[in-house]
Amino acid sequence: MSYLGLVRPLVNMKFEGRVRDSAIAVLEIGIEKGYSSFGIVQGLIERSSAFAYVGVDIKLDNEVSNTFAAFSGINYFEQRPGRPPAIFRENDACEKSVFMYEENSLDFLERNKGKYKFDIIIVDGDHNYYTVLKELNLLLDYITENTIIICDDYFGKYAEEDLYYADRPTYNDVKIATRINKQERTKKKGVQTAIDDFVMQPGCPLEIEKFESTSWCVLKNKNRSLKLFTTNGLSRDDILVFSTKDAKKKRDENKGLFSTSPFI
Repeated sequence: MSYLGLVRPLVNMKFEGRVRDSAIAVLEIGIEKGYSSFGIVQGLIERSSAFAYVGVDIKLDNEVSNTFAAFSGINYFEQRPGRPPAIFRENDACEKSVFMYEENSLDFLERNKGKYKFDIIIVDGDHNYYTVLKELNLLLDYITENTIIICDDYFGKYAEEDLYYADRPTYNDVKIATRINKQERTKKKGVQTAIDDFVMQPGCPLEIEKFESTSWCVLKNKNRSLKLFTTNGLSRDDILVFSTKDAKKKRDENKGLFSTSPFI
């Protein structure tokens, strides 16, 4: 998913009010061909002197790996099952890092629960009720009041239908894909259904922000406001404004910078 021009306004928004050297941390679940991943990392390279981008997918595309490994000006870490870690360091002073993990997102989130916080989280993996609801609940341990979560296909094909990548023939050999017998799957289906149920849970600190003519939605803290200023649809010049609803309350800063691999 390329997020229809959202990437640059999204990255720019997270730098509003920050000094240039502030650390930014991004988690993306579901990489596929890396369309959004490359844009996010390029934006972070342009805007920040220190960042961590973490990508998780059950089947890393070799072209995505090779492209990131060839990026100039970043540290690159990659971990796949049964293989030694691939580590390419730019230099000792470089604090711009990309971490790629071939792992089931649910296992990844369980394994690293509570260790780190992210500014931006993108949920674009298995498009089914079971996985999305479980991912979102696990992600509560990875957020601050300033975190925003972008969820793909809220209005898309799988809004009320389930997709398990394990059902696709091209994933027959992917042992880490989520596999649930059809008889045991949840009666409720779809990404939108899971997200709606998630925010309705007692004590959930997040609420849904919807935008016209998009397939995705944004989850944000109930004490924060998010506005998209645009003159003609989504473009690179769009402005996303993310602020506290209480003007007197100071904005928190995410200090979670990973200069070496925290997960391997």
